Amino acid sequence: MVAARITVIDDHAEFRAVLNELLTDDGYQVNELSGDGTTIEEIAETQPDVLILDLIFAGGSEQMSGWEYLTLIRSHARLWTVPILVFSGDAATLRKVHPNLPGDTKLGVLAKPFSVDQVQRAISELLNVQRVPEWDDEREIVLMADASSRLIDGSSAALRTLGMSLEQLRLRSVADIVARDADWTQEEWRRYQAARRWEGPVRLRRVDGTEIEASATA
Repeated sequence: MVAARITVIDDHAEFRAVLNELLTDDGYQVNELSGDGTTIEEIAETQPDVLILDLIFAGGSEQMSGWEYLTLIRSHARLWTVPILVFSGDAATLRKVHPNLPGDTKLGVLAKPFSVDQVQRAISELLNVQRVPEWDDEREIVLMADASSRLIDGSSAALRTLGMSLEQLRLRSVADIVARDADWTQEEWRRYQAARRWEGPVRLRRVDGTEIEASATA
């Protein structure tokens, strides 16, 4: 069995070293990144199965915060499905300030201070989160949205069908692309827009305004 890859992003070398030793002893393959000038592509190159991210970095004004990293990760084509464990000194307040967090099943929040058992359990739970299945990029129409229904990625077939570039797609929400069916009630449409998963026939609206029939799993 191939060891799961865990990438730790934290600006404290001692903390990274402790986590590295702990997780390596548990059989994981660990990569460390300091967050000091770390790019999103450098994170992607580690091919993580789980990301561990501190939200507070002590760098200067040009240092990205953990929240900025989180936003980039959730909008990156190769990272958006990766489970993330974030550390916070006040997890309850964190979820109040950022109400979208409870809807992200692939995001774990661990309050400081925490025990070794809590870290191990949180990682195990995140690794057991169901993965999004792979698709045929050239043949299947696949659109991906974040918890706020903003579109963040799509297959080549979807972009070609809609007549859009990836940059154009990311300027739109689900409601901009999926045309409301005439038979849907207002409540059904509201539920569709808020749904994290959806299966069934839909009509997609192309960039030129024309609509096409499709079968969707969202």
